[in-house]
Amino acid sequence: MVRPIVEYASVVWSPHQSILINDLERIQTKFLRYLGVRTGFLYREVHVDRPDEALCLPPLAARRKVQDLMFLYKVINGLIDCPELLERVFFRLPSHARELFRFRRFHHVTNYEMNSAMVRMQRLGNSLSEEVDFFFVSEATFRRSIKDFHFSGDH
Repeated sequence: MVRPIVEYASVVWSPHQSILINDLERIQTKFLRYLGVRTGFLYREVHVDRPDEALCLPPLAARRKVQDLMFLYKVINGLIDCPELLERVFFRLPSHARELFRFRRFHHVTNYEMNSAMVRMQRLGNSLSEEVDFFFVSEATFRRSIKDFHFSGDH
């Protein structure tokens, strides 16, 4: 009931500060504790360290990353018709065969600019493995491939 509200438009507002990310994760932890109490556990004995294992609930930060990547996929493939956003996607033409980055990397003067939505999404797209394809797969296949990708614990 609460997760859709917490995740609404996260592509626009997704936090990059650890303290804010942890504040959002506490919402899910509080729910897990409540659910544990309802099933007979004591409040502090509820196992909340790995909710993705216990209840198949991925961390909210990982869900936001999946939403970011899906949004980027939709912009690139014309499923979201917004030329202004497509202009902000900077593809990288590799000059060497070993360069794996799909999107150009820029130096940003401010944290605000570095963590803006389109820059954040392209940086996340660069962090994916080679097996994830933005261009020649269906939306469902792309979604499955990024959900299988395990995002690291760093925020």
